[in-house]
Amino acid sequence: MGDMKEYFDDMNYHKKQLAAKRLDEFDPTDWTSHTSYHYSRQIDGTRLDYYPTTNTCLWKGKTIKPAKPFIQKLLENHPTT
Repeated sequence: MGDMKEYFDDMNYHKKQLAAKRLDEFDPTDWTSHTSYHYSRQIDGTRLDYYPTTNTCLWKGKTIKPAKPFIQKLLENHPTT
């Protein structure tokens, strides 16, 4: 199992580095912070939950991934409150 362990260790290291990078790039301005990994805001009267480390969001009961393009489009088309 030596080779597989090294493979999975490398994969997990890469995932953690990617999550840390996403968290560093995220600008929490205009977002409500629930934890350091969970943010939300109201858009057009509906709550949008965003998890920057996994680039996932919840909108109207649906999980959306990747979230960044969806959120950008949503903010362009809907007023924030």
